[in-house]
Amino acid sequence: MKKLTYITLAVAMIAFCASCEKVDHAKGLRVTYYPSFSLNQGSLVAHQVGTPWVDPGCVATLKGEDISDQLEINGPVDANTSGIYSIEYSFTNEDGFTNSISRTVVVYDVANASSTDISGDYNTSCNIYAVADGSLAGSWDPACSPQKITKGPAKGLFYVQDLFGGRYAVFAGYGSSYAAKALILLNSDNSVSLLDANVAWGPTFSTHNPANTKYDPATSTLTIDFIWGTWGTANFFVCTYSK
Repeated sequence: MKKLTYITLAVAMIAFCASCEKVDHAKGLRVTYYPSFSLNQGSLVAHQVGTPWVDPGCVATLKGEDISDQLEINGPVDANTSGIYSIEYSFTNEDGFTNSISRTVVVYDVANASSTDISGDYNTSCNIYAVADGSLAGSWDPACSPQKITKGPAKGLFYVQDLFGGRYAVFAGYGSSYAAKALILLNSDNSVSLLDANVAWGPTFSTHNPANTKYDPATSTLTIDFIWGTWGTANFFVCTYSK
């Protein structure tokens, strides 16, 4: 009885192994190669506004060969306009697969940037005004939440967690994608430049009144006076961040 069991088991194992040998798991597969990238001067570059921009470049190698001159480069930098720009370096290999690496360029007045650190936790209040006559159209004081200001990528640059003070992201419960994260520049005279800001559902922001967009070191208060998208035809916003 035991012999019959062993024979049956042996036949089953042989049949199983034979079926395995018929399956070619590697059939149709091939090895494809991607280049390695190295960004000259790193992934973040601060550039003085008004001076000519020269791309530091990217070194790419594929299977030991330098292919830097074969890279496709997208994303021009306007060196005369303060803001944030992205440059993408990409390469498509012989199998049609593309990979890439990106660099961020921050164009601003590097020489006039303040060394003051304004990062920290802030309480926020926001008012809406009519563009036509400057009358108060609404207040978001009760609908704002505490906000953080954090250090940015270079001297004088800071991130504001939400220009709207959490009005949509927190108070309305829409989530973080509805926060207007902004990059600002604190100048040596305590004036503030709004370099970049956006939200998930609309266009970018711009400064409405530069004279009213500033930091007061005596009270640790930051004020940003801005217009957002199509609302700018009828309203502007003044949000105050205070410690």
